[in-house]
Amino acid sequence: MGKRTIAEVVESDGIAAALPAIGVDYAQGYGIAMPQPFDASEVLLGPRSTPATADTADP
Repeated sequence: MGKRTIAEVVESDGIAAALPAIGVDYAQGYGIAMPQPFDASEVLLGPRSTPATADTADP
């Protein structure tokens, strides 16, 4: 179907390591990173030369 999947509430390295075997593409949760203020997120993501659009965003 060409759809990407995201696992939520990933709270340990063991869970994160098992996800690719069941077809999960992305993960989020406290085991990966604690919630951050928006300003801190910009630092982690780095500068962007152009905003993402439907044409350039990750499928």
